[in-house]
Amino acid sequence: YRCEEPNCEYVCIYKKRLNEHQLKHRQVKDFSCDVCNKKFKHQKGLQNHKTTIHENIRPYICDICGQAFGQKSDLKMHIVKHDESKPFSCNLCSYASQYKANLQSHFFKVHDVIINDKMLVFRCEQCSYVTDRRSRFNDHVKKKHANVIDVPCKYCSKMFATKQNLYGHVVAVHKPKCLKCNYCSYSTSRPYNLKKHTMIMHTDTQIKDYECVLCGFRSATSGNCRKHIRRFH
Repeated sequence: YRCEEPNCEYVCIYKKRLNEHQLKHRQVKDFSCDVCNKKFKHQKGLQNHKTTIHENIRPYICDICGQAFGQKSDLKMHIVKHDESKPFSCNLCSYASQYKANLQSHFFKVHDVIINDKMLVFRCEQCSYVTDRRSRFNDHVKKKHANVIDVPCKYCSKMFATKQNLYGHVVAVHKPKCLKCNYCSYSTSRPYNLKKHTMIMHTDTQIKDYECVLCGFRSATSGNCRKHIRRFH
């Protein structure tokens, strides 16, 4: 529920909260629109209404994509979807954060909503659709983007069309620790991948500390040494 008063950005999810908020605006409204008869408390509110609704004048333009808006608050909410550094965004207002905990705190303080790890905000990378339910997000993708594959980020709630897009996001936003090979320029964020790479690509350059007591076979890992014993002895 959004407050319809001019220049007021209050948003909540409960009708009761909106009614309580609107008590602050209940004053005599002396300015009436001559087109639709909607009333306003201030001349400025009436003027904003007429230019945006009836004259279709949208002076607030997004510097990134060029889309125009009649209200500054609408532009602020739109700009959020362009900010890749803040993946956790509120679907009720323009707030966005780099951290999930900050978003949870925002929901509670501003919108009287308590969310936990199971109540994340999912933002579609293909359009501006946002929801707090994974099932609704999946339904949206299937209906609107049939060819899109859902690839979730394990560090946050963002979804991506391809694994390549996901990898780019993880490297840019979460910056996982890189494990570097001691023998070449190869690096990875997963210890298993580094171990597998070393065993395959650098078998002859490894220090082989594990020796078979039966035949003298040496290996760089105890696991390979045990496999050798089971296979040949």
